[in-house]
Amino acid sequence: MARQVLRLGSMGFPVYFAAVGPEEAKDNITMTIADLPIYEPAPKKYVYQFVPSERNILQKGIGSVRRFFAEYQESMKNFSEKVSYKWEVSKAHTLGLIDYIQNDPNVLARAGVITVAGLGGIVAGYKGGRMKKVTYSSIAIVSAASLCYPKQAANVTYSAYDGVVSQSCRLWKFLTAPPPACPPEPVKETAVKEEKAPAQKSDGKNVVH
Repeated sequence: MARQVLRLGSMGFPVYFAAVGPEEAKDNITMTIADLPIYEPAPKKYVYQFVPSERNILQKGIGSVRRFFAEYQESMKNFSEKVSYKWEVSKAHTLGLIDYIQNDPNVLARAGVITVAGLGGIVAGYKGGRMKKVTYSSIAIVSAASLCYPKQAANVTYSAYDGVVSQSCRLWKFLTAPPPACPPEPVKETAVKEEKAPAQKSDGKNVVH
């Protein structure tokens, strides 16, 4: 006896499972998944066989798109893994070189690094003017010196920062301070001359009121 079981797969694709017995029968019985036994194994006399159904145009288009994105995702995953591996290797080599330069008791190695950095700055500003060369070489030398002497560079940076802050505070106080009050001008004493009234002339006659 043969059975065909209809089952829904992902993306709505119908999938058929057929069980063929020892003897082929003409009648096929269709059942759902709920009709299959869950806790009891299937009878041994039935052999289950996967029978895919034919896909329509929409299903074929969706399948091709899914395969394209799956291949693209796989290629991007491989590329990101390669880039990450190379980054980790270069990072490990760089950190090892920095540790070697900082802890090397030989001063010539550090001096060589600083010199090469300065020459690299000059080469980088070769097409520009003299000011550009000086700027690039100064930046390169300061960066290399900070890399070779991190503690000393940190101390110098802190000292310079404190100096700049203190000078800025002084300048700000000088600019925002009110102008000093001018002393009052002395009052000039003016001599007031009293005009004397003219004396009346007496004619020798007493006036009796």
